[in-house]
Amino acid sequence: MLKLVSLAAAALVVASPAFSQNAASAPQNANPAKPKLICEVQNETGSRVDRKRVCHTAEEWQRLKAESRDAIEKYQQQMTGTPVSG
Repeated sequence: MLKLVSLAAAALVVASPAFSQNAASAPQNANPAKPKLICEVQNETGSRVDRKRVCHTAEEWQRLKAESRDAIEKYQQQMTGTPVSG
């Protein structure tokens, strides 16, 4: 029992500099300009009931929509036999 208490005390002593270092660095980075998240509820494919909440920044939403639009255009071009540019 004494060994267990000694081991726990030694672990706390070793870990205490790490805790104090994290606490000291927290105020410096307390509120960096975090981008605002925009969340949407999306239906799961193949289900009328299953839904999930998806959150991204405005820039990420723009990128995802552009990628989706590009993929749809590429698919449509392939289906109609129009040469794909790029």
